[in-house]
Amino acid sequence: MSQAEVARSLDVSERWFRDLERGVIPPRLSRKLIDRLAEVLSLGPDEHWALCQYAAGTTPLTKEASQTDLNTVRLLLDRQSPAPAYCTDSLWNIVALNQEMHAWFPWAKLPQANLMHWILTDPEAREILVDWIDHVPVFLAQIRFALACRPDDSELAMLVEDVLREPECFRIWTEDRSVTAYADGRVFRLRLPGREREEVEVVSHVLIPAYSQDLRLVILAPREPACGPGPGRA
Repeated sequence: MSQAEVARSLDVSERWFRDLERGVIPPRLSRKLIDRLAEVLSLGPDEHWALCQYAAGTTPLTKEASQTDLNTVRLLLDRQSPAPAYCTDSLWNIVALNQEMHAWFPWAKLPQANLMHWILTDPEAREILVDWIDHVPVFLAQIRFALACRPDDSELAMLVEDVLREPECFRIWTEDRSVTAYADGRVFRLRLPGREREEVEVVSHVLIPAYSQDLRLVILAPREPACGPGPGRA
């Protein structure tokens, strides 16, 4: 394609694009323009990623997960047995889970199941998650991080509106301005129904697929007890 053709496709002037190619314009482009340029030039995913890094700093490459991607994720989740494992999108909608996750949390199999909505608004979550109020700031901090990344997302705005109707959530939201990307490595104590109030302690491990970075794979691995010194050891 000629410079004129590319410029027309990007809705910029030919002179501007010519200066960009010559390096006259500093390579700091908007994500929208980068995505459009990658589309016009038929860049592959890795070339697109490299362009993002070069022209916008550390902007990651993400793409909508295909059915093939989700099928691969399901295979991975199934292999985490007996640990519960699940996958959400960037707004915490559950898109895949294994049988153990379903057994522990039956609600997660329901249509439009949303992890953040359940944890912060469903009374059942307060019964299952021991010390629920102590974990709320971390979940709200993750929502605040998502708002920084997706300020114009209407679905996220609706989630925030629902969550902040809860008095405890609203109070913590106004008092604590923390921002957290992921709850990776966080320890949770759970009191699961049907287990005679027995508590289970798990560690949340968060994994991000390289080419579908809007997905979050989470494994709730049993926490190993702390190992003290053995007999005869100081």
